[in-house]
Amino acid sequence: MLNFTYFRIEQSASCRLDSVEVLGKVSPEEDWKSMKKLCGDSLPPTITFEGRQMRIKFRSDGHNNFFFGFYADYSFNDIAPPPTTPPTIVTRSPREVLNDEVSLAKKKLVDWFMGLRRKGTQTKKWGHQLPRIAVALFLADQENFQLENRTMYEMNTELTIQLLSKLQGGGHLKRRDLSLYIPALMVTCVDPRNFHGRDLVAELRSDIESNNGTGSPFELLVLCNAGDAMSDRDVKRMSTIFDSQHRPFWADNQAMATLALACASAQPGVTVDERTLLDMAQELKKRQFRNGTVDNIKTTAIVIQALAATESLDRDFDFWAAIRALLSAQREDGFVGSFLDSYYVLPVLSRSTLLNVTANHCKRPETSESEELIELQGSRGSRVSVTYSVVIGTDVDLKRTWTLKVPVNSSLYSIMETVQKLDSRQQVEYNVIDGKPFVSSVMGIQDDVETGFYWFTFLRKHNAEDSMLVEDSPVDMKIEANQELILWYKSGQWNKA
Repeated sequence: MLNFTYFRIEQSASCRLDSVEVLGKVSPEEDWKSMKKLCGDSLPPTITFEGRQMRIKFRSDGHNNFFFGFYADYSFNDIAPPPTTPPTIVTRSPREVLNDEVSLAKKKLVDWFMGLRRKGTQTKKWGHQLPRIAVALFLADQENFQLENRTMYEMNTELTIQLLSKLQGGGHLKRRDLSLYIPALMVTCVDPRNFHGRDLVAELRSDIESNNGTGSPFELLVLCNAGDAMSDRDVKRMSTIFDSQHRPFWADNQAMATLALACASAQPGVTVDERTLLDMAQELKKRQFRNGTVDNIKTTAIVIQALAATESLDRDFDFWAAIRALLSAQREDGFVGSFLDSYYVLPVLSRSTLLNVTANHCKRPETSESEELIELQGSRGSRVSVTYSVVIGTDVDLKRTWTLKVPVNSSLYSIMETVQKLDSRQQVEYNVIDGKPFVSSVMGIQDDVETGFYWFTFLRKHNAEDSMLVEDSPVDMKIEANQELILWYKSGQWNKA
């Protein structure tokens, strides 16, 4: 009997193409007989066979996948007399073993990226490399990268703070910053076309056009992923960039141009000669060394992504040698060569590419802002105008303000709940003391006993310069007309020298 305790095919959705067949034969002289064909990821039933030899064979017609194969844990239970000759042992192919190594390497690299998160601070957990970290972790686990995920929620908040700081005073972002932050905003479900009233995608496009249309291939890829319409001029730019990179060690730029052109070719109304993409891919393949690399680890990873995007990994390129080269560069802690090496390698280990940067995974809130506003407008009775602000940092690193008309005698608690419906990022958590809630966390930022930063509630009356600290619970704070309610994350007075 053959008992399975675990079974999964890499491409479980393609049972028509990928399957595992269990074969057996009674004696060595007979031909192999098909006993069972398996697919998907359901645990197979016990398979009973009276013969003395069994074999498990994987079949696949999918030739464009990065990795294909199956994983299975199984055992044999002998129900017949002991054989006179040892049974055939089912072994795993070298490629299946390598697939396991890739999965382990991916887990280690994800853990390394997660280890970059600083402890002991609430507002600067990820540092200046956050845009790339967010994209890398998204490509490693697109299905679970949602606002309900605390890591993604933290990144969402910190990216907003970083970007608002750069834009302070109406400043203009450099193209380098735009091209890094736009993808990060997309994967963390912040609309780059409406970032606090600014269309960052349009700004990047404008900067490129004002510079005689000269944009890097990565900038063009960012625009394409963000849904900006690609023109014939853009297509020509990508081809020109590829053809102009004749110097050694510029294969990374050529690979990025190939990714950008592959993205453009998928847009409706854009004409890209398929032969051009295949010629680009063929040129990249010529750069591969005998050890599997293309120039270096970073470039090898980008080239693999480009070849995957053009569906040409299976010809004239030693893909598995390239994968072994990437794995051999990984340290025990998961780190690969350098930060950039690690950033480009993780998508490859995750069967993904930079073409997969998208905001399609972002869930729409159950109650839209317009619906909530209609509900507010439909409130019966008298209403008053109030201002509600959330401030982060003793020196006001970030301030968000809402002006609302609410029913008379509304509490701060009801206003906070309303703002949460208008902006899903403004989640408030409470500590309950004597049956009443007190604010302990806003936007995922918690009271921090080690740094001495806490959430305080302030009230500023109409035309007053100073605000007044309020110790009451939000449910007990009744609001009057033209008052400003402030939730402020700052250092406590006891921390001041």
